[in-house]
Amino acid sequence: MVDLLHALLVGLSAAGLVVALRALPFVQRLIREQKKPWACDVCMSFWCTGATAFVLLPLTEVWAAAPGFAIALLTLRKLTEPLRLPSNLPKLPEEE
Repeated sequence: MVDLLHALLVGLSAAGLVVALRALPFVQRLIREQKKPWACDVCMSFWCTGATAFVLLPLTEVWAAAPGFAIALLTLRKLTEPLRLPSNLPKLPEEE
């Protein structure tokens, strides 16, 4: 049970760290230029999960970063996915 909590802690913290880092102005410029790892969800989740695991967990439990990576990636994708509008919205009246 503790291992699952460690994986959740690491994964959710890493996803939050990615969102916070991407809000910095110099990182936004790198994202617009499509520079890795900044513009890549997989890369950012990987590196931030590793860093978070080493900061938050004792060395004997750093292996919890493996499932934490999956949690971070799924969370990051949910946090940053574009808003999808339903396709059956009524059409607006056209202006003349």
